[in-house]
Amino acid sequence: MVTLRRMWKSSCHHLGLLLWLAAPFAVSDSVVGDIATEDPRTLVYGMWASKGSVFSIEEVDGRLQAHVVAMKKQNRLDKKNPEPELRTRPVRGLQLLSDYKFSRGAWRGRIYDPASGKTFKSHMKRDAAGNLRVRGFIGIQWFGKTQIFEPVSVCSERIVSMLTSADLGHLC
Repeated sequence: MVTLRRMWKSSCHHLGLLLWLAAPFAVSDSVVGDIATEDPRTLVYGMWASKGSVFSIEEVDGRLQAHVVAMKKQNRLDKKNPEPELRTRPVRGLQLLSDYKFSRGAWRGRIYDPASGKTFKSHMKRDAAGNLRVRGFIGIQWFGKTQIFEPVSVCSERIVSMLTSADLGHLC
C-alpha cells in the first residue's frame, strides 16, 4: 500500500526534476531583449515602486543599498522595529539592505521589512518583463515570499502621487 509520505516524496522528486529540466528554457534571450546584454550586477540599480513606497537601489563599495525615498504615508515611523530606540525613526530614508553581495548571478543578503519589523534573508534580480523580483525567506528560500516591484519609470498615477508628495515629482 502506498503511503501518503511516499506519494509526497515521489511528487516532490518529480517536480524538482521537472523544474531542473525546464530551467534552461525558462527565459529566452529573444524575450528578454536588452536585459540579456546588460551586466546582471547593474540590472537592479535604479528606482523601484511597490504599492506603498518608492525606493532607490545602488551599489556602494561592492555592496547593494536600498533607501526608501517616497511613500503613500510620508511620515510613517519604524514602529515595529525590534529595537525600541529605533521605533521613532522615519521609514523614509531608511536603508533596507544589509550584507548584500553579488553571487551566482543574483544579489543576495538581508532585507529589512519595516511593516513587520523583521529582517529576512533574500535575493533579487530583474525579470524578463523589467520588474524587480525580491524573494525574502527565513531558512530555506522555498518557504519564502516573492515581491515584485515595478520600475519608477512607468510613472503610473500611484507612483507619481508618492513622488509628488515627497517633492520628487520631477522624476516622472
